[in-house]
Amino acid sequence: MARRNLLLAFDAFGTLFRIKQPIERQYGDVARQHFPGLLAPSIDDAQLRASFRHAFKAQARAHPNYGHKPNGDGMGATAWWTQVIHNTFEPLLRKGATQPPVLAPLLLARFASSEGYAIDPRLPGLLRAIKDKRVTPYERVVVGVITNSDDRVPGILSSFGVNVSPLRYSRPRSTGEMTGTQATKGVLPLPCDIDFHCMSYDVGVEKPDPAIFRAAESLVPEVVGLESEADLHKDWDRVYVGDEAGKDLVGAQAAGWYPVLLTGHGSTEGVALNSKAVLGLSEQKPQLFSDLFGLPANKVVALTENAVTFLQWLQRTGEQDEPRRAGSAIEAAELDAPVVLIVRGMTFALIRTDSPEQLARLSSKGLDLDELPTRAVEIRCGRWTHQPYLRVISSIDNVKKQSKIQYAHSTGRRQARLTSSR
Repeated sequence: MARRNLLLAFDAFGTLFRIKQPIERQYGDVARQHFPGLLAPSIDDAQLRASFRHAFKAQARAHPNYGHKPNGDGMGATAWWTQVIHNTFEPLLRKGATQPPVLAPLLLARFASSEGYAIDPRLPGLLRAIKDKRVTPYERVVVGVITNSDDRVPGILSSFGVNVSPLRYSRPRSTGEMTGTQATKGVLPLPCDIDFHCMSYDVGVEKPDPAIFRAAESLVPEVVGLESEADLHKDWDRVYVGDEAGKDLVGAQAAGWYPVLLTGHGSTEGVALNSKAVLGLSEQKPQLFSDLFGLPANKVVALTENAVTFLQWLQRTGEQDEPRRAGSAIEAAELDAPVVLIVRGMTFALIRTDSPEQLARLSSKGLDLDELPTRAVEIRCGRWTHQPYLRVISSIDNVKKQSKIQYAHSTGRRQARLTSSR
């Protein structure tokens, strides 16, 4: 059976990275550190926060979508944020003071890099690892970002050491010229931890509108060479990970994606109203998302603490899937009797036995029973490729739940005892 493929997309802010300190505190720190006396002495974080929110909302009303327009006539994100910064500080200045021209560039640089944001240090490595076919049960894994934001996200991720592709979604200009998908076609660096970015700044709509998910799907053919995004509905699991139920969960479900909601920082309010079933991911056996959620997507949502715990769970699906990768020998084997799966490196062999004595004889051929745990274990092969000795694990528990291996102490040495669960 052909292996499935995975289209995995993440929200950015609050999911892949988070702000280090509240915006008002960082604004105040930069102003006071670089320009002492700029602010009135009585100005505190609460006043900065109120002024920022007022400036942001006013700018969003006057110039939606961070000033970006499809015809190219908009002011753009840099000018948009420069005006927000100016309007935030202007009513808070000391009498007679004027804003230094470099204040806005300092803050723009801060919030376009790791200076203003934090990331779990394990995340870049985990993103890189899931692209390896030996780590997950999927044939292809395409990783992207779908976010309601301006165009700073790729630069922020790059500043944390994440290898990002230049591929991003852009709408055609009125002249017919394309940016994004066509402009970067054929020049994608390999390998990439993030294969594409789909930002509301480029698409023109925000989550939970399913159109932004469709825009992301349109980028996948350029990553893997599909003829069209229609192929994504055949052998692909589409999964979206975010931290806001109202935008991420609702949007993913509306687009037919499998939603994973993070509970570490965001609110899960409204999850039950939008879902028939809520699953704690840590309580679920690692498996394909199509098996976990069901085909087609059926209003199931999975919860996990953060992006790291999600990626760690995803890695374990590869370990669970190793026997499936061993080939037809496992699929064609008669599983009526207890079966022992012996693993040396990535080589698999099935040995059928009803006798502890036969199993014990394998010890003389390199089976180190002293290395076995004292309790029943599940199939886990993916991390054992470096071990010099053979290990015996249960191949039935996770395949057909017909039998299992139990371990008992015997004269100071562990002896394997096979039992049938039927």
